[in-house]
Amino acid sequence: MHHSMKLAGVDLGWKAKGTNSAVAIGELQKNRFCITDVITSLTVDEVTKALFAHSNIFGLGIDAPLIINNYSGQRTCERLLSSDYGNRKASCHSSNLTHYPDPTGVDLAKKLLLKGYSHACLSDKFIIECYPHPTIIEIFGLSERILYKKGKVSIRRYGQKYLAKLISKLSKSLILMLDIPDNLRSFVSPAKIDNLKGKSLKENEDALDSIICAYTAALFKLNLQSQTFGNKQDGYIYVPQIHCI
Repeated sequence: MHHSMKLAGVDLGWKAKGTNSAVAIGELQKNRFCITDVITSLTVDEVTKALFAHSNIFGLGIDAPLIINNYSGQRTCERLLSSDYGNRKASCHSSNLTHYPDPTGVDLAKKLLLKGYSHACLSDKFIIECYPHPTIIEIFGLSERILYKKGKVSIRRYGQKYLAKLISKLSKSLILMLDIPDNLRSFVSPAKIDNLKGKSLKENEDALDSIICAYTAALFKLNLQSQTFGNKQDGYIYVPQIHCI
């Protein structure tokens, strides 16, 4: 694989209304992954448009439930992942069709399947459901999840700065080197994050998640050590099992 391959990461909002989705797009060449674009503040419809504007995306990592068949409780994949990562504070939210009668991830997955993508398929154009918290724990070798999503602004800022520093360290990874060009470096700049609050802090969080999802898609494509919880029938979550720094 000496030619480059375009991959994307999607942090998808769970509600159809609202502009809290983000997309990161990158090029994979051997074991080097270069982010080429990050778009934030998207509605779910805008995500679909942004992805379809790039006709040659080979694979996507998506942070949202892509398959939901259960009407109540948790999906099996969520239960299995939570039993492995609960003690590291990285359990799953529960998704079911009562809670989410019109799930955005399932809708996006259906549209992508119609475009010729397959679930977690190495030999063809693929989509995978991923989950940033356990992925971050694994690729950075952490003991528990980073608190960057909930709580006071100061806690979320601190968590984002910590995550941004770790993401920047991937530029020296021997497993999969991550290259973020200067025009996109503000997303992983601790000094920049220090000044964010409100909507702009949330937008940056979404951007970081989309970068992690894109990186996860690249790890999947390289077929490195991983664990997939659940199955393609009733829902699955792909988690890399390799330290990248």
